[in-house]
Amino acid sequence: MTLALGAINWIVGRDFLFFARLFKIVTSYVADSSHLKPWWNPWQSGWYWKARYLGPLAAGLVIAVAAQASILKPRGPLSPREQHILVFATAYTFSSLLWLMWQTLGHTALDWDYFAYPLVYPLTAAVAAAADRWLKFPPGEGPGVLWRILIVGLFLAPLYFFNTSFVLSAFALHGSFLPALAMIGIALACLILFGKHYLGGLVFVGLMSLGLVLGLSGAGGVTRDSCPSARLAADAIDQAHRLLRMQGYSYSRIFIWADQDETVPAGTGCAVSSANIRLGHFSSALVATGFQYVQPAWEAAQQDQLKESRLAELSAVGGLIVYVTNEEARVQQLMERFLASGGSLKVKGREVVTSRSLRVPMNLLEIKNKTQGE
Repeated sequence: MTLALGAINWIVGRDFLFFARLFKIVTSYVADSSHLKPWWNPWQSGWYWKARYLGPLAAGLVIAVAAQASILKPRGPLSPREQHILVFATAYTFSSLLWLMWQTLGHTALDWDYFAYPLVYPLTAAVAAAADRWLKFPPGEGPGVLWRILIVGLFLAPLYFFNTSFVLSAFALHGSFLPALAMIGIALACLILFGKHYLGGLVFVGLMSLGLVLGLSGAGGVTRDSCPSARLAADAIDQAHRLLRMQGYSYSRIFIWADQDETVPAGTGCAVSSANIRLGHFSSALVATGFQYVQPAWEAAQQDQLKESRLAELSAVGGLIVYVTNEEARVQQLMERFLASGGSLKVKGREVVTSRSLRVPMNLLEIKNKTQGE
């Protein structure tokens, strides 16, 4: 599969090792957590008290440990079913401890919801293992299947409608994870005490769903929002990519840059006036479509942090720089820096990609060395 994907990338003009840049980013962050210092929060800062999404994850750890303890109590050999329950519960316990370790070592493993998100998969398996440990289903193939479908539906519904404006979010104590943790803890207690009764299983899943709503409601406003900024930005990125591919340069000679402090309004259709799109994030997403960085954001957040050696390297290579900015002064400053590094930039044009009311400016600058400039 990797060879096939590499071949497809090579055919359309991209690098065969399409994952090399991503692999380099991951390894550099893992090897040196100082890259993450601007975004990392230490435990003593108390950031986790308002991380609502940690509620279901923390409760899942309690559920997994309880399932393990019930299986491992001294008795005879484990049945195949019990072995499966133990594997799933242990997998989530291990994953949770791994994430806790990474967070403690200085990585943003838990204090940003999208980095904690991968734990949802082993969490689901751990909850299923606990349900299989204590829950009794109605006899008969038909009723048993319907009961399982109902339980799975109730469990998954909050994951689909996680941006609900349901009134339960009012009980979330300003984003605290404690309500979700408490609700799912009660669900676990009901499962252990009453799971052998059919209605007990329904109560368990109902409380689990309630806990997930408390943990996930308003978790980022990604799905149902009057300001679909991510959708607008994705459309603008697609337009920008197509436009840049028409400039006559290969992927390896188109270099993207934006300062991390500049933003553009997400659009007049947004209910929140402060909804902005950071151009630094936009430029990184544009690089992800196959282009190159002038210099990665983790090495230089602002233009004055660009290394002279990198500018000299680009001057020797040549190509096209795409400066995503609204400010002419920033473009002029970059041109002056290139001139000092032994090359020059020639303005090729300015393009503005639009998606409804979102407008993203792109300044196209041709790189020329001293010989070409003369």
